[in-house]
Amino acid sequence: SPDVRLILLAGCGRNAMLIPLPLSRGSSRKRVDFLITGVQKAGTTALHAALSDHPDIRMAKKKEVHFFDKAPPLGLRAVDFRFYHNAFDWRGMRRETRVGEATPAYIWWPGALARIKAYNPEMQIIVVLRDPVERAWSQHWMDVSLGRKSEDFLESIETELAQDGKTPDRVHSMLSRGLYHDQLTALYALFEKENVLILRYEDLANDWAETYAAISGFLGIRSVTLPRLPQIHRTPNKPEIPQTIRDSLIPFFQEDCEAMRDLLGWDKGSWCV
Repeated sequence: SPDVRLILLAGCGRNAMLIPLPLSRGSSRKRVDFLITGVQKAGTTALHAALSDHPDIRMAKKKEVHFFDKAPPLGLRAVDFRFYHNAFDWRGMRRETRVGEATPAYIWWPGALARIKAYNPEMQIIVVLRDPVERAWSQHWMDVSLGRKSEDFLESIETELAQDGKTPDRVHSMLSRGLYHDQLTALYALFEKENVLILRYEDLANDWAETYAAISGFLGIRSVTLPRLPQIHRTPNKPEIPQTIRDSLIPFFQEDCEAMRDLLGWDKGSWCV
């Protein structure tokens, strides 16, 4: 119902579910229309910047609002989505304006998609997928550049594999974030396929015109001329992935990638796995 804006916290912690409650007096009637929910290190920053230039789109004031990948404050019976809406500039909004934001963790973080569904059952979801081996390597060197871990990639992988799996680690998640099949299956379990657009990072980087046309059709926005896709962020001092590491990661992702391609009807393309 369009008159749903409040949510009830059922359970607690990262797996808490959000159950729609009737709109309370004074609550905002604003609604975010679309999200770029993933994946990390797949050009979502450049996509956010490009869409921000479209006259029919209003993106959040900053990329990565991180609203739905955090449990609501404990102790509150209901959470008002006006806290979320504060991340957007609603002034001068036209009826045809599409409102969106980009937080790549949403597709990966447990419970986030269910919270999005509770907020807007008709939410349009954009996901950009990247060769999981290249994505893992890029995530590692991003974290190194931010001082989150040492340069030893294999040590970081060992740390992730030693986790109990109960509490996701946002840093040591090079492997789990690249297992796309289960993430997409969870997404399709909540949202109709016509509300989901899956893109390839490689197409985003190499064929912006075609990718932009697909996004325009999906969101129902005018196909106006936009500047070229902004430079996709390059992690400083990131070396090329050694072939030995690439070869060691391919078997880990192989089965998941094959299942993902069956789900999406994709070919292997330029991916190594």
